[in-house]
Amino acid sequence: MFRPVFMRLAVLPCPPVAPSAKVAPLPVEAFEEMRQKLLEQEGRREQVHQYYKELSRKASQASHMLGYGEVEKGRQLVEEVEAGLAGLPAELKEKNPGRDGRISKLVEKQVGLRAQLEFYSKCRLVRKGELEVGLEVEDTEYLVGVIDFVADLAAYGMRRGTHGDVRSVAIARDLGAAVLALLMEFNFRGGSLRHKYDSVKWSVKRLTDLLYELSKRDGGEARKYAEEGSSGVSAEMMDLAEMKEVQGRVEAFDKDREMVMRSGRGEAQKLAKQSIFTMHRGELKKGREQVEGALAVAKKAHEEYVVKTPALRTGSFADCLEEIAEAMIFLVWMETGSVPPPSSIPLVEIDEYLGGLIDFTGEVGRYAVLNATKRDVQRVEDCFAVTLAITEQVTLLPNDGRLGKKLETLKNNTKKIENLLFELSINA
Repeated sequence: MFRPVFMRLAVLPCPPVAPSAKVAPLPVEAFEEMRQKLLEQEGRREQVHQYYKELSRKASQASHMLGYGEVEKGRQLVEEVEAGLAGLPAELKEKNPGRDGRISKLVEKQVGLRAQLEFYSKCRLVRKGELEVGLEVEDTEYLVGVIDFVADLAAYGMRRGTHGDVRSVAIARDLGAAVLALLMEFNFRGGSLRHKYDSVKWSVKRLTDLLYELSKRDGGEARKYAEEGSSGVSAEMMDLAEMKEVQGRVEAFDKDREMVMRSGRGEAQKLAKQSIFTMHRGELKKGREQVEGALAVAKKAHEEYVVKTPALRTGSFADCLEEIAEAMIFLVWMETGSVPPPSSIPLVEIDEYLGGLIDFTGEVGRYAVLNATKRDVQRVEDCFAVTLAITEQVTLLPNDGRLGKKLETLKNNTKKIENLLFELSINA
């Protein structure tokens, strides 16, 4: 039987060596402040998840009940979900810059369920002004709920067709066609609404096909409803004036979003990227002019559009601010050797600052390669020190969502510079 022999080693391995370069000054207090705010956000997201899990389950049950004829049980569940939404803590109802996606999803679901109940009881499309789902309904939430409702009419038509109820299938077809006619006047420009809109066309087509198939069995009765509008349902059974108002607001929002994208991605982001390339060439004065120009463009877009409509901040404008943060951090580090705190960069919030900070380490890596070609070991060590210090601080922050994905990028950037130092050591 083998028995391991333990003996005292004459020589023990040496511990890792700390970086010889002086660690770049970091805004440690700012990192602690960010950590506390991110922990608050994490707690809020967890709170939303608990509400969403419970209310979503009830909404799904209500959808099943309404879809299979248990209307009163479904109505009761719909009212329970609405009571739950109304009872949300005030901080979870905030819409600045935008409502939590899971809360919006619940509101959209409720709009669809209320539209279903309205269809059964009054044979018309539910009005946005009459909706009381526990929260104020946004225009896009209303449209998504209506679109989902019309998309579900195809399944409703099939179930009624199974029982030979040709007239109900025709009513569903005509209501869907009337909604489709209204939506065709919208200019959806792309995004989730544009993709969902296609489901309305499919649903109307499916209902038309169902009537054709029923005509083979029921003959004259089904043929009587072959043409749209034959059931007596028309666009007049909807609030056309209200839908026009919704259309105007949605298109105005889309127009403002395009202007923000043009200013952000088209001008500010381009200038910020150019400033980084300029600084890599050592032209810090010109780089500062470019990044300040990018910031001026972003400020103008913020004042003209984002202040009025905070939801426009998400997406391309936030990406633009992240690029500006990266350029500003790189500029200050090149000039002073220190990393600026988020409070020193106008408009930028925590997520944008952290995204820019991590992207900044990629530029530090490129700068390290440039200095490695000059055999400037000290400068490469400075690059390694700042990326290592940033890694240490960022790993203390709550690791979730986008930050979690970027953390791997940060670690890889640090490893690349460390590999450079190794290659310089063996080629010294």
